[in-house]
Parts: sequence; C-alpha cells; structure tokens
Amino acid sequence: MLKQIMLCGLGLFLAGAEPVQAHQVTFKTVQNYPAVIVRAGYEGAEPLSWAAVSVFPPDQEHSAWQNGRADKAGQFAFVPNAPGFWTVHVDDEMGHKAKTVIEIAESFFDNRERSIGSGEKDSAGSLGTQPLIFRLLFGLMIIFGVTGIAYGLMARQSLKKG
Repeated sequence: MLKQIMLCGLGLFLAGAEPVQAHQVTFKTVQNYPAVIVRAGYEGAEPLSWAAVSVFPPDQEHSAWQNGRADKAGQFAFVPNAPGFWTVHVDDEMGHKAKTVIEIAESFFDNRERSIGSGEKDSAGSLGTQPLIFRLLFGLMIIFGVTGIAYGLMARQSLKKG
C-alpha cells in the first residue's frame, strides 16, 4: 500500500515538473545604427550572464574584431564597420558554446534614423522566464515531495521495528 502511495506521489510530482531546456543557447539581435545589440540566453530561461563573447568580421573567422563579456542580462554590443555576415561566438565557460551569424546590410549604414527596436530579430525563441508563481509552486512541490519521501521511509522503518 505504501509503495502504491509513494509511486502515485512520485507520478504527480513528475507530472508538474517542467522539462529542462537550459542546453540550447538562443540569440536575439537588434540592429540600431551605429551598434548591433545581441542578447544571448538559455532557451526559454535565463540569460547567459557574463559569458565570454568574440565578434568576427565578414570573411575573417580567425581574427576577432572584438572580445569581451556579456553583461548580467546576457547583452553585448558591437559597432560594425562594414556590411556582410558577422559571426558572434558565445561561451558561458560551463559547457555551453554557441555561435550566430548576423547579416549587416548596406542599408544599415545608410539608414541612420532607424527607430529603436525596429531591427529586432529573434534567431531562436524567447528569453523570457517563467512567472514567479510557477517557480514558487515548483519549489514547493520539490520541498513537499522530498519531505513525503523522507517521512515515508521513516514510517517504513518504524513498521519493520514494531
């Protein structure tokens, strides 16, 4: 009976769990003359805070145009000097590496009155996080699940002794 209750509780616990999605890196770019702003993050979750960033100009994959780190929000910017396909490498130094190619059109340099955000482009999904209520509920589910398992094991041991 206790085994069935434990399995039922474990099933309910796992049914409420979200799938892990922190293994794919997403990019969002905003081209707003004179700069290109890139936001890097884990898919559907948090930003790549303080990640190492290298920007490579068109046709120069071995000579970095700019090296640096993303800010706390996973954002960094660079000022391209020529049109073409610019490559951005991001490394969170914990096993997540990714690169994206950003096309800088000739019109980027011609249209200096571009409004903020008009050049926004998603390359792989949203960077938003889950609402606070879902994160709190998930945390409570973990606490109650672990507590239930611990009390179940203690009750099982006391039944064996008694």
